[in-house]
Amino acid sequence: MRKKIALVGLVIFVVGVILAGVSLAGTYSLTHTSRTVNEVSTGEWDSGEINVSSGGFLTVTTTATGNYGLVKASDLPSVNSAANLSSLSVTSSSSTSAASHQILTYHNINGSYYFVVFSSSSPSILIAYITDFSSEVVYALLLVPGGALAFIGFIVGIIGVILKKKPAEH
Repeated sequence: MRKKIALVGLVIFVVGVILAGVSLAGTYSLTHTSRTVNEVSTGEWDSGEINVSSGGFLTVTTTATGNYGLVKASDLPSVNSAANLSSLSVTSSSSTSAASHQILTYHNINGSYYFVVFSSSSPSILIAYITDFSSEVVYALLLVPGGALAFIGFIVGIIGVILKKKPAEH
């Protein structure tokens, strides 16, 4: 009986690990990060191109002060000063300040973008974006049952291993 309990625990554990692994791999494949900024002209810094599909989600964390914004790739050639950056920038869904960092989030965006900063020194920028937010949610939801099943399977397996044999009847 104890071997059966240990085997059931092992099967549950393996199923949980597979679910959690698929979840993490899917999340990793849909989430992209970048810290790249290039000075394109004196005082103008641009990120690399950011391609987000329909329903995409983008977060930008920066220490830049002053003039910065997310600009559609098609509008990038028109950005030539801090003055016209504000009129060409996409409005963020939310903006938060934490210590010396600005955190900007953009929901339901689609297309190609650049994050542009006008600054006298190289800004610190972290861009994290999810190319398909609805798929990301599905993968994230798989992580919870996967982790729970792996934990339960581990406990059941341990119980199966440490159970004492029933004494033999004479």
